[in-house]
Amino acid sequence: MDINKENLKLLLEFIAKILEQEENDWFHDELALLFAKKIISEKDTGIKLSAVTIKELGSIEKYIDEGLIPIIDYGKISDERVKFQLERDAIEMGKSRLSNYSGTISFEKFCKYAHFQIEELINYYYHKVSNGDVEVAKDKIRQYNIKFNDQMGNNGPPYSSISSIPHSVKQFAVSNSLGFKKNYSITIRNIGKVRNVELHRDSSGQTDERLQNFIIREDYNLIYEALIHLRDKIIESIK
Repeated sequence: MDINKENLKLLLEFIAKILEQEENDWFHDELALLFAKKIISEKDTGIKLSAVTIKELGSIEKYIDEGLIPIIDYGKISDERVKFQLERDAIEMGKSRLSNYSGTISFEKFCKYAHFQIEELINYYYHKVSNGDVEVAKDKIRQYNIKFNDQMGNNGPPYSSISSIPHSVKQFAVSNSLGFKKNYSITIRNIGKVRNVELHRDSSGQTDERLQNFIIREDYNLIYEALIHLRDKIIESIK
């Protein structure tokens, strides 16, 4: 269709005026969906990521339904509480990728919610393989992390629950136990490091060079792939 350039400019000015009016927020959402669909149709990553800003909380379900907020499927997680928490954090992660309605797109917040899913999945794994017995879980962790002891970084009594055992200890053990692919294992560790930077906001701003490169690349797809790899390894191991 051959459309005069001046007419298109007038159309853009008209749309800009429409978007200035609060009662037309719905129009913004519909326009964003249309634009995002074009991005996806031209370059489908297989995970369907988009940089569209969502303005209204009420729009979230529509964006999920349209596949513009990629949600990892946790349908095979048998524990309903765990599944609900995983799905909730997956939605928050997607919202961070799409700018969380009003702010700028945040890779750090994206990693924070990815880390929450990693923590939940690993705790779920050890609860399953130990039937909730913390001593059994400790023995299984020691098999694949020989440096683990009951007082690591803990000045109090021995760890009394699976969740109280340091995450890094469990992560190292489960990675060795289930045989994570090296690039995903490294990615999962980096996600945790970025989460710590986001959480503690170190005033020195110092991070190691490899972590800096990870942050600069902002490889959202790789993080989704690592989460899916972790999910699949855990689900397969506890069948």
